[in-house]
Amino acid sequence: MDITSTPSSPLDEVTTIELQEADYLPQVTQRLQRERATMHMKGFRPGQIPISLVKKRYGDKLLFEVSVKLAYQKLYDQLGNKDLIDKPIMVESTFEDAAIMDVDHPGVLTFTFIYGIKPVIDLAPLDQIQVDHYQIKEITEEHMAGFIHRLQLHYGTQEEVPVAEKEDMLKVSVNNAKGAPKEMHLPVTGMQLGDEELSFVGFKPGDTFTLDFGTGKQLQVPTNNYYYDEAMEYFYGSKGPYDLKVQQILHITLADIDDILEEDKEAFPNEESPTLETLKTLIRNSYLKETQHQADSILREDIKKQAMQHVTFDLPYNFIQQKLEHEAQIRNDEAKDYDKTVSYLRWHLLQQAICHAHNTVPTPTDIAHALLTLYAAHHHQKATFDEEKDIAPLAKEIEDSIQSERPDPLYVHLYNFMCEDFATEMIKKQATIHTKPITVEELDAYILERNSKE
Repeated sequence: MDITSTPSSPLDEVTTIELQEADYLPQVTQRLQRERATMHMKGFRPGQIPISLVKKRYGDKLLFEVSVKLAYQKLYDQLGNKDLIDKPIMVESTFEDAAIMDVDHPGVLTFTFIYGIKPVIDLAPLDQIQVDHYQIKEITEEHMAGFIHRLQLHYGTQEEVPVAEKEDMLKVSVNNAKGAPKEMHLPVTGMQLGDEELSFVGFKPGDTFTLDFGTGKQLQVPTNNYYYDEAMEYFYGSKGPYDLKVQQILHITLADIDDILEEDKEAFPNEESPTLETLKTLIRNSYLKETQHQADSILREDIKKQAMQHVTFDLPYNFIQQKLEHEAQIRNDEAKDYDKTVSYLRWHLLQQAICHAHNTVPTPTDIAHALLTLYAAHHHQKATFDEEKDIAPLAKEIEDSIQSERPDPLYVHLYNFMCEDFATEMIKKQATIHTKPITVEELDAYILERNSKE
């Protein structure tokens, strides 16, 4: 047996293993004898089939299985305690070049593997991170009025009319290269395409028009009508012309506030006679909570982005490229995006390094607790578990799965999520965070501007 290891970069290595017949043929012979003992063939008693016939049927398969398994064993023995980024990949073998193998005398079998070594990550630069954390202070009366208007639309009534007037709404179908026609709603007035004010007053069902986004034009629609949210999302970042056809013209009669309060009493469990002020308080609290959640998500995104900018380290790029091509070949598909894979892997390794540095790597028991807690919350149950009856068996199942060749994706996802959550919290403690008060409207405008730059 001959083993040769050659670095192709600081973190990439290639190992070639040459197996002599004496290394593997005894094991192949043992496997053939086991197959012979259980093999059935017409005209022969069990266990009495000539070994030549057993070789003819199973020889190639057993030779491959035995030699590949032995090659991997010798590879891992050679690697010792090297911390790998992923499992090694076999990139070449004698079996790929040989059309027919002589099972009696296969000769020297050669296997070549590539593997990537985990980089050493210096976490000290995390202290250099500086980010803004937006604290939502208030929602303006104008924004509040807009939300109440949306509620009145939601509870209001629609009437189909023959000709569009200023306050009406169009139901249109959209055609373009994206595929099948899509239906959505647009306002008759109050919409802009770039600097151009659009008006569809006088339009009738069956009329057609074109929205040409040209270069950099963005569609702006009134935000006080939830019917138009779909159009904003659909046309965001669009280019070129879209042909639209009017299907219906709808006149909406807004619902009275008192009718809304009466119909939706369940939203005010502690109020016998809810008022407009009660409704505003509910909206304000809900909006502030939801918007603060958005601000917290932005903080997490910015922490992740800056952490990856400040903490730099090399990766086994040759191995990554080989792994993507290998996986694509198995799937019979195109390789995944290399840059996205590198970015994901960089963040994954960084968060793992943080978890290991603080000795807080999620255990199978932690994952079991998280999984059962999520299950209880989903079924609106109280999250109380028996450690011996509930947690321990599930933790053992999770441990076995994670250590297997094909771990359950759910367990892997929970492990990564928990590790990422902890890592982000630890970065927050090390980073300099500037708290900035902001209104709901200001955060909405900031998010739009932020998205337009990405």
